[in-house]
Amino acid sequence: DGVLAALIGTSFRLSSANMIFTADVLTNSGYIKPKNLVLSATDSMTDYFKVSNRVTFLDYFREMFYPFFQSRYPWMTEQGLIASLSLATLEEYLRHTPKIGLLHNADDIILAPGELDYLKTVFGPRAKIYPRGGHCGNLDHRTTLSFIVNFFRNPLPANMAQHPEAMLPMPTPMAVGYPTHLATRLNEPPSSHMLKRISYRPSLDFQSQLDQQIQDLERRLQESHAYLRTAQARATASENIPDPAHQGEAPTPPDAEDEMIEPAKRSLKDIVHSNTRYLVDVYDPIEGFNRGMYKFNAQFDEYIFLPVVEGYEAVMPDFFEDRISNFFSNIADIRNLFNAMLQLKGEATLNTLGRFLINCTFGLGGFFDHATPLGIPQQTEDFGQTLGHYGLNPGAYFVLPIFGPSSMRDTAGLLTDSAARFFYLYTPLHLNNHLERSFPFSVTWGVDTRHRLSFRYYQTGSPFEYDLIRFLYTKYRELEIAK
Repeated sequence: DGVLAALIGTSFRLSSANMIFTADVLTNSGYIKPKNLVLSATDSMTDYFKVSNRVTFLDYFREMFYPFFQSRYPWMTEQGLIASLSLATLEEYLRHTPKIGLLHNADDIILAPGELDYLKTVFGPRAKIYPRGGHCGNLDHRTTLSFIVNFFRNPLPANMAQHPEAMLPMPTPMAVGYPTHLATRLNEPPSSHMLKRISYRPSLDFQSQLDQQIQDLERRLQESHAYLRTAQARATASENIPDPAHQGEAPTPPDAEDEMIEPAKRSLKDIVHSNTRYLVDVYDPIEGFNRGMYKFNAQFDEYIFLPVVEGYEAVMPDFFEDRISNFFSNIADIRNLFNAMLQLKGEATLNTLGRFLINCTFGLGGFFDHATPLGIPQQTEDFGQTLGHYGLNPGAYFVLPIFGPSSMRDTAGLLTDSAARFFYLYTPLHLNNHLERSFPFSVTWGVDTRHRLSFRYYQTGSPFEYDLIRFLYTKYRELEIAK
């Protein structure tokens, strides 16, 4: 299926871009980000995003991943590194430990020929292979979860090795074979599909190797923590640099006093061209302000909004949460109705009107949603969509305080919808001149809205979250207007 292949490829490319750029920044490798350059919260990541998406996985392996390990283990070859990352290096341990099992699907797209049979041989009765499920596609199925729970409650016995060291994975292997499909991609002569037996460096016994690996890991962690502390201090200092437009001379780069900034191996100018429009490009002339506002919204959400929402969810029974959500959703249909009428959408107008009447009557004022089960789903319309329907361009991208992503057009639409709500809701309910009633009403509405949103700031796992949110919001609004 071409569409499925495109989606899988896009997902992998985004994940790969996230991994590559994050590794580059954390190790200060100078691969995409110039070496020794410290990024602040308001710096644009868009061009780095474009470059990261052009880096293939093999580029990452050959130009960044393998050189990193080769600098620490000069004797290691490409095929040796690949082999050391294979489960085959842990084969003896996996064969004999009862606490590790295998859950897999026969149609997993990342399986190479022969790998499934190899895994069955290693895990034996501790392997559960489903005929279908793809790559982790059935983890939430009841049967799968039942198998996982039962495995830990009743672990299957395994044949234990005579030597206790067989119960521990051996570090720092030197492989003599590697998978065919990887070897072919790396232009290496393959020996067999699966790894042959691994030979280990005989100069140190097992315990000495293990101690050495632990000490090396602790040293790297300390170096990483020290670098992160330095980077955070530099980022804080860089945000306080005066604007060069108001100074007699250009300011010194924030980290130039300590280390010189070195050009990146993957230079932006070689890939990003000003006269070329890219898919992720969105008109964002005040990006620095918007990124700062995005960070403010994240902190407001974490320290104020979400604690209130979590308290609301803790004290409010689910039944009443649903009733309140239905009530405010029914009120929103008034806005949807007016904007559907303004856009001259006959079917949407009739559906929204019918939905509103059904829920107001049979739904007891909107506390129960009977329209959706009857086949009348809610169709969201707002004045920003109305303006777009009649051809008004979105204008500059804009991040609103608390409300989040928007545009100049959608901000004008939000203000118009809010003003209209004052007349069709607050005035009839006598909330307009009674702050003691209108304030709790508005706060409850806002808390309920946030309660229904699963999005959490900075939990996408992507250093390009701002760029992705901006792109997805823009495309989503285009689709909403076109429907």
